[in-house]
Amino acid sequence: MQGERDAREGLADRYIDSFVGIIIQLEGVLQREDINIVMGRLSDFDMEDKTYPHWTRIRDPQVAFAISKPNTAWVDTDP
Repeated sequence: MQGERDAREGLADRYIDSFVGIIIQLEGVLQREDINIVMGRLSDFDMEDKTYPHWTRIRDPQVAFAISKPNTAWVDTDP
């Protein structure tokens, strides 16, 4: 899981760029560009953005990112 802190702190606009940065760092450390990524999409916990102001603004980009990148998948964590 990744993205809860970004949602809590209102960082949806920078979320994907930050996530890509993590992947680039991981690829560098592992010296591989073919790693598989499985992203657990934020659950439906705060669909009204009352607790975390950007909760719903993180969910869609997570799915879009996973669909657009090879070796990447997303998991639906809604109950």
